[in-house]
Amino acid sequence: MDKQRKNQLFNEVALASGTVDIESVKRIYYGLVKTTVKIMVDAGRCELPDLGVFHITKRKAFVRHLIHTKGVREFPPYNTMHFKPCHYLRDHINNRKPHYQ
Repeated sequence: MDKQRKNQLFNEVALASGTVDIESVKRIYYGLVKTTVKIMVDAGRCELPDLGVFHITKRKAFVRHLIHTKGVREFPPYNTMHFKPCHYLRDHINNRKPHYQ
């Protein structure tokens, strides 16, 4: 994300929260990101209210056969991060009526 888009995000969050101090909004945002990453590393799952759930899954190792070079490439096991949005966010994005109204 380029600097202009980051500043726009911080300005919109500050406007929505009713504060004028952009630096405090940045500290809160980056604190939230650091805390979320720490929880995900420790527990493998982090649930944020009214946003969704981030979780880590372990992908198993696999082998790909390269048809042009007749070679084989092995991929080791690795972790991937997934995000499952809450029902409110999913309904809002899909322009549907929320399930709780």
